[in-house]
Amino acid sequence: MFNERKAAQVATWFLRQGTGNMAHLKLIKLMYLAEREAMSQYGALITGDRFVSMDHGPVPSLTLSFLNGEKRNGDDGWDKWVCDKAEHQVALKDRAKTAALDELSKAELDILAQVWVRFGHMNKWELVELLHNPSHCAEWKDPDGSSDPITYEQIFLALGKQPDIALALSERIEEQRVIDKLFAKL
Repeated sequence: MFNERKAAQVATWFLRQGTGNMAHLKLIKLMYLAEREAMSQYGALITGDRFVSMDHGPVPSLTLSFLNGEKRNGDDGWDKWVCDKAEHQVALKDRAKTAALDELSKAELDILAQVWVRFGHMNKWELVELLHNPSHCAEWKDPDGSSDPITYEQIFLALGKQPDIALALSERIEEQRVIDKLFAKL
């Protein structure tokens, strides 16, 4: 199940690495790469998001909706951490500059740091080009002006997992999503 607060804290972590603001396209690509890396290393997601192919590459779908201001949130959600997109930039809210990132585990913070070291120096267009390259991101397919879902199984296959393992890992994520929804109702 998607965790909005966790997604906001991932965004906050990346925004803290620079000056506190960043091109929204760069941020969403870094967040996608972090999710992909978590899937590669742990067979799990950080935020529980779903993914889509868009013209500028793959993105975490619900996170993009919050980033674009299309979704409103709860008391401690996205808007408490990240300012609205303005002129294709996003920034930290004052509170987020020093707030604890208490939703993120040590392993997840390590993933974010690895992604930052590998890709943080790249600008938004370099990241778009990287994620359009089938040798780096085989799960992305050009949606021709629209958006197409990317399944977890497709990502696992693109990461080099054997088909039976890719299927089992994607089924495990879906099962966890069902369990999370059941506990959220309690």
